[in-house]
Amino acid sequence: MIDGKMCTLLWHIDDIKFSHCNAQVVNGVVNDLGKEYGKESRLTVSRGRQYDYLGMVINYSRHLTVIVTKFNFISNMLTELPLDMDSLSTTPAPLHLFGVNENAKVLDEPTARFLHHTLHSCFFVQT
Repeated sequence: MIDGKMCTLLWHIDDIKFSHCNAQVVNGVVNDLGKEYGKESRLTVSRGRQYDYLGMVINYSRHLTVIVTKFNFISNMLTELPLDMDSLSTTPAPLHLFGVNENAKVLDEPTARFLHHTLHSCFFVQT
């Protein structure tokens, strides 16, 4: 609580979302954070009714409503997929899901990194 009003602070690694109904309170916190953490490079500050935060578009333009979407994140993720990943599946759990292919080749490092990045992106989309 700041000045008797709720203050919201979300912190993920080096990304912060801060909100308060009084713009002067927000300005003060941004200035304090800038003095402490903006020494090497200036803080990036986004303000307004709609902005991007960690791949999400947060929209406050409707009264008493917050709309969070990840459409741009999902679109970018799908754009990065290789062209040979364009088939369909009738179920996310095929019969061979838990089978181990003893003859499978180990993925090369770039492909393995891409796979892990894409899977973690899918986990983020679910949240």
